[in-house]
Amino acid sequence: MLEGGGVKGTALVGALAAFEDAGYGFQRIAGTSSGALVGALAAAGIRAATLHQLLLDTDYTRFLDATFWKRLPIPLVDDALSELIDHALYRGDALGDFIAEQLRARGVHTFADLKLADSGMDPHVAPERRYRLVVVASDITRQRMVRIPWYMQREYGIAPDTVPVADAVRMSTAIPFFYLPFKLHSHLSGQDSLMVDGGLNAAFPVDIFDRTDGNPPRWPTFFVSLEAAIAPSQRVSEPSSAVDTIRAVLLTGLNGRDNAELDAPMTAKRTVFIDTSYVNATDFSIHRSTRERLYADGYSATQRFLSTFSFSEYCRVWTRPAMSS
Repeated sequence: MLEGGGVKGTALVGALAAFEDAGYGFQRIAGTSSGALVGALAAAGIRAATLHQLLLDTDYTRFLDATFWKRLPIPLVDDALSELIDHALYRGDALGDFIAEQLRARGVHTFADLKLADSGMDPHVAPERRYRLVVVASDITRQRMVRIPWYMQREYGIAPDTVPVADAVRMSTAIPFFYLPFKLHSHLSGQDSLMVDGGLNAAFPVDIFDRTDGNPPRWPTFFVSLEAAIAPSQRVSEPSSAVDTIRAVLLTGLNGRDNAELDAPMTAKRTVFIDTSYVNATDFSIHRSTRERLYADGYSATQRFLSTFSFSEYCRVWTRPAMSS
């Protein structure tokens, strides 16, 4: 499972590369925000080395497709006003098109292309959850966390197989006030829901893929976090304006619940912590050398984690009693 963090997502690719070099494959992947983007491309079959080069060669500023208010050459229309009037500084269409293009080149269009046929899977896993990818988004219209494609039929009357993977990633990468929300039309209510960054509610519990049939896991589930532990004496930010305060409140909402989850000792035992504090998640002008550093930090943090990891101990701890039918 891959945590979100905007442009910090390059560190996730470094983590995937370390897992690959250690002999791990990715049976199922879940992600939110940039974690959804990286996860979708990995689920489509792109190896970490190829993905790393793709991101290095991509000019992130191309994803800053300004909304109408942001483009106005009027000093009175500042960032704060445009955020409040138009919901966001940028449309997000360029990012969505990029994701769709990369997936299309690998033959992935809808979740039907990521369907998982696995006879050894936990029999309690419902058909709508048998996919290689889970994308976490937030429905701010209905104030709910949504796992795509798992909840599509139940919550919106949309068949999971028909959901475009790029649309799911676009929903999850819609950072509030930065990118415009994605409008998802419900076949049940006939109304639109505004979908934004999945981290707004919480990322997701690390036990999302754990077996519930009483059998030991066939492979481990890992959570890759883009946050390092914050010492009591450490100050993360000092808001100096209304915009800074709004941003700090949003980041606290995005990160606070996940940090509480990760503080649990058992969760921490299967979490890779990557310190990316030196990068602003929305710095789309990030230098190539900083992207290289993020990748290297993700790789080395994962190597350190794996050096003490024991799968036999993992199976002992995370083999759950069978669910009653």
